[in-house]
Amino acid sequence: MTDLWLSTPTCALGPYRADLTETYWRWEQDPTLMIGYGRQAPESLEARTEGMAHQLRGANIRFTVYDPTGGDPVPVGVTTLLPDDSVRTAEFVVMLAREARGRGLGTEATRLTLDYAFHVSALRMV
Repeated sequence: MTDLWLSTPTCALGPYRADLTETYWRWEQDPTLMIGYGRQAPESLEARTEGMAHQLRGANIRFTVYDPTGGDPVPVGVTTLLPDDSVRTAEFVVMLAREARGRGLGTEATRLTLDYAFHVSALRMV
């Protein structure tokens, strides 16, 4: 059973998970996502695995995005809040797998993440 923290009938957010490192890495190899992240070259799975441990310990707020519409929730992306605690603001990043795009999941994941940002983390601006 997948642990979901925030959900609507069409989208859910759950924990950022080490056991999904290879899945996250596969999504990140999409050239459109590489450009969005400012990378010019693919990253190796080994480098991504090393970076995952750092990310899990970091101060950024990360969620796995799920599509719950087919029974068991399926991971389809990640949202991230990069907070600046001194001024209670954050930068927001959303990444969706190519196969999850065009169905409104990005919009709904954004709504859920911003709800968390403002109502749970008490951020002033994202």
